[in-house]
Amino acid sequence: MKQLDFFKDLVQVSGFSVKTDAYEDRITLSPSRAVLDKARYARDWTSKRDAPDSPQGQPRSVAYRYGSFGQQNLLKWAEDESVKKGYGDGVLRIEDETLPATYTMATLPFAATERSASLPGLLHVASYKLRENEDPFAEPEYDEGSPRPRLTLASEQTQRFTLEESMHRRTVTGPISYFGEAEKGLSLHAQAYILPVAWAGLGAMLTETRFLKERYRLSARDITDFLAEPTIPAWDEVLQGYFSISKISEFTSVRSVEVEMLRLHPSFLIAPEPGATGREWYEQELYTQPTTP
Repeated sequence: MKQLDFFKDLVQVSGFSVKTDAYEDRITLSPSRAVLDKARYARDWTSKRDAPDSPQGQPRSVAYRYGSFGQQNLLKWAEDESVKKGYGDGVLRIEDETLPATYTMATLPFAATERSASLPGLLHVASYKLRENEDPFAEPEYDEGSPRPRLTLASEQTQRFTLEESMHRRTVTGPISYFGEAEKGLSLHAQAYILPVAWAGLGAMLTETRFLKERYRLSARDITDFLAEPTIPAWDEVLQGYFSISKISEFTSVRSVEVEMLRLHPSFLIAPEPGATGREWYEQELYTQPTTP
C-alpha cells in the first residue's frame, strides 16, 4: 500500500476535510464535526446580504440534493472470510425517497477485527486456517492464511504473553489493541462511532438537505477570516439558519459575490436550555460574533 493511499484511508476513517495551502507545502486537517462545535462562534453575515431579488426570507437558489448520496449511504470495511459479514460497517441514512436507494461512500482496504472467542480481551486475526480432513482422529493441520490488512487502535492496557519456539519459552508484556469497543470515546465501528461522531458534520448537511447559492458583499477581512477558519459557519438572520460555507466565487470588494453553502440541520446543533426562548437558540447558549464591515 502506498503512503498516500494509507493517508487517504485515515482521512476517511477520521472524517477529516483536507485544506491545502496555495503558497506552502502544507495541508490542514479539520474534523467533520468542527463546523458543529464552532456554530456558537458563527459569523453573522445577515447585514452583508445583497439586495434580494426573491421574496423576503426565501433563498435565491436552493437544491434539496447534494453530491451523489442515497437514502442509505454505506461505509464498509473490506470483507475477510474470518470476520462476520458486515461487522464494523455503518449506514448514514437520509430520509428522502427521491434519492437512490443505496450509495457506497467508501469501501476501506482494511478488514474489521472481531474479538477472539478463545482468548478473551484480544483480537482475532486468522493467520492460519484449519485444513479439512475427513479423518476425525487425525492430528489437526493448518494452511497459512492470507488475512486482509487490519486497522486497530492501541489500548493503554497491557497483557502478559508466553512465546514458545522449539524448546524455548519466554514471557513478554505487550499492548492490547481494540477495534469496535469504545475506549476514551474512540472506536473504529462505523455505525457506533465513525458516522455519528467523526462524520457528524456531514450528517448535519445531508439531513433535510438545503444547498443554497446566496450573494453577499464581503470585505477582504471577511475572506481572510474565512480562509483562516473555514470550519466556522455563517449565520443568516433572513434565512434563519447556520450554514457551512462550501465555496466563495471570484471575490471582489466592489460587488457582491456568490456563496455556496449547506444548511446545518438544527437537530445536530447545541440544544437550548430548558425554558429558554428565542427565534432559534438561547442567546447565551449559542451566539454569533459580528464581522468587520
